[in-house]
This record gives sequence, C-alpha cells and structure tokens, in this order.
Amino acid sequence: MGFETNRLKDGPNTIIGFTILELLCFVCKNVLDTPQQHVDCETMFCEQCIPRCFCPACKNVFYGKPAPRLARRLLERLEIRCKFASRGCESYIMLDNIKTHEEDCTFNTKWENKYVVYLKNLMAQRDEALKKALLQKDEAMKKALEEKDEALKKEWAEKEDAWKKVLAEKEEAWRAELADKEEEIKNLKGEST
Repeated sequence: MGFETNRLKDGPNTIIGFTILELLCFVCKNVLDTPQQHVDCETMFCEQCIPRCFCPACKNVFYGKPAPRLARRLLERLEIRCKFASRGCESYIMLDNIKTHEEDCTFNTKWENKYVVYLKNLMAQRDEALKKALLQKDEAMKKALEEKDEALKKEWAEKEDAWKKVLAEKEEAWRAELADKEEEIKNLKGEST
C-alpha cells in the first residue's frame, strides 16, 4: 500500500508543478511506495500491490521492473506528513526519509512499548537485586539469631547450673536442719519417757 495523497505537503493535486496522478499506484490509488512498473503498459504499482498474474491495467501477464529513475527521484523529493500526525507529530519529511523518521518518531507507540519493556526489565532487575539483598540480609539475620540463640542457651545453662547449685546447697541445708530437728524430736521423746 502506498502513502495517502492527503499526507502530501502541497496537497494531493500537484507536485512541483506536475500532476500527481502519474505517481499514484494503479491498485491502491495512493502515492507509490517502492514503485514497480509493468514492462508492457508501463503502469506503476507499489511493490506490495503488484498483481500476482495479470496486470489490472492492460490484462496481460504481469512482468515488473523498477519504476523509471525520474519517477523514483520525483517520489524521493515529495514531502509527506508523518503517519503519526494524529498522535501529534507535525513533521513533513521527504519520502525517501519517511520510513526512518516513522521508525524513530517519538509519537510511534512502538517506542512506548519498548519503554514499557525497558521499565519492566528495569523493575525485574531491581526486584532481583532486592531479593538478593533480602536473602543476604535474611542469611545475616539467621546467623545473628543463631548466635544469639547459642548465647542465650549458654547463659541459661550457666544460670541453670547456678540455680541447681543453689538449690542443692539449700536442699542440703534443709536436710541438715531436718536431721537436726528429727534429732531434737528423738531427744525430746527420749526425755519424756
């Protein structure tokens, strides 16, 4: 498919004083895009519009060749509006540069999609870095908790030993006191009899 004539800078009717009709595709009726010419009738078509078997103009078997140099040069010098004009691009570009411009145009949604993909990749990298940092922090916290747990176990073991020792001493003291009291009771019973 060619370029719509309403995209031409000077309008669809003239180009450099010539009638633009000679630079329109016979099939799509738009300005030629990569023009090819039928060998017999010299009718020009966009490369994408080339008929498969028969020429729609002369009805002969289609044999194509590149369009004449003059036609290609005239087309190259046409100034055409960017196809992203509806999105805000106000540029008119010579036809031989239009595809490059439209590929790089800031109003091309492809760039939005590339930007979205770039942002997603950036966020994925950030997420991966955060996960790595969290895993490292998690490992450090586990290690610190294990060390703290070990220190607490050691401290509790020391305290338990100290309490056992104190309880053992108290128990011995109570038993000794109990033995003394039993002795006293025996003595008191022995005196009363």
